[in-house]
Amino acid sequence: MAYKGWRSLERSKPPVNELVELQHMITGTGAPEREGWISVGRMRKNGRFSIKQNPSKKVDFRPPTHWKALAE
Repeated sequence: MAYKGWRSLERSKPPVNELVELQHMITGTGAPEREGWISVGRMRKNGRFSIKQNPSKKVDFRPPTHWKALAE
């Protein structure tokens, strides 16, 4: 179940080079036992993401699955 405001990266992409919140959301089998992560980053022109490590050091090599615009 997605949190309010989160958009699936399978359905939509954030604007190129715009800072957005990114999330790796674990769903399906094993989801309660594994943690995802939330951080900020930018999608580059080539479609890859530049993601900042979050304070809890949870960002790893798993790609983001969801994004949302930063609150102003």
